[in-house]
Amino acid sequence: MAEGVGTLQRWHERMGHICPQYLKTMVDKGLVQGMMLTQRQQDTCDACHLAKQKKRKHRKKLDRATKEPNQVVYADLLFPGKGNGSRFEAVLVIMDGYSRLVTVHMLKNKSSEVVNNYLKEYVLWAERQAGRMIKKVITHKVMQVLTDKGGEFVNEAMEAWYNSRGIEHIQVGPKSSQLNLCERTHQSLVEMTKTMMEQSGLPRSLWPEAMRNAVYIKNRSYNKGTQGVPYEMFFGAKPDVHHIRKFGALAYVHVPVTPSRRKHNSNAKLGYVLGYAENVVGCK
Repeated sequence: MAEGVGTLQRWHERMGHICPQYLKTMVDKGLVQGMMLTQRQQDTCDACHLAKQKKRKHRKKLDRATKEPNQVVYADLLFPGKGNGSRFEAVLVIMDGYSRLVTVHMLKNKSSEVVNNYLKEYVLWAERQAGRMIKKVITHKVMQVLTDKGGEFVNEAMEAWYNSRGIEHIQVGPKSSQLNLCERTHQSLVEMTKTMMEQSGLPRSLWPEAMRNAVYIKNRSYNKGTQGVPYEMFFGAKPDVHHIRKFGALAYVHVPVTPSRRKHNSNAKLGYVLGYAENVVGCK
């Protein structure tokens, strides 16, 4: 079967078990490149039932006030819990309020120095990258950063840095409605991560790779809140998803020719698909 061509169920598995209706919307509206559906009916997904089962809630509609990338940047910490099988104790989740583009950083410790260094890196990166694929590149300066009042985010050094760049730091309480968007993003990432780990059967210690893969896919998937795709809304170009494969799928990894590789040795070794680097073609 040609790359990019597959059933709804196959693409559901490749794209981190996102809502099947979102996949149909992405194809029908031409929101991504490299995706074709040979049939549009989905089988029952056991992994989704096991990983996403929850009590139904009734939510209020979010009022979207942002009109361009970098107008509001959300930052929050996600805690995987003790005994998570990895060396990381927290995940810094940063999201652009307009496009819903998400970036994550795995943290070995959640000190204010570590958290704020990643925030500074993000601001500098986002101001260079927003709209970079549009012929007439528009510079979008970060205007506001919204966080809770935790000590990881609030300190004199970081406030001075915000002031030097003309950025307003909005601090809200942990149960503020302004953090609802962050909480829903956390929930979505955790569900995608759990579902991919459930289906793949890979060791629990690989959950950070599954979460990075969830972010990669989420940024290239239809978002109901914006009715667009985060990647395109932020960078200005449709994403190509033809290369995406199911997390944990078997893969053959090419072994480069080196003096130590004998002629009779195999040219490839068996591996598993764990995700994709942002600026490199191919899988991890």
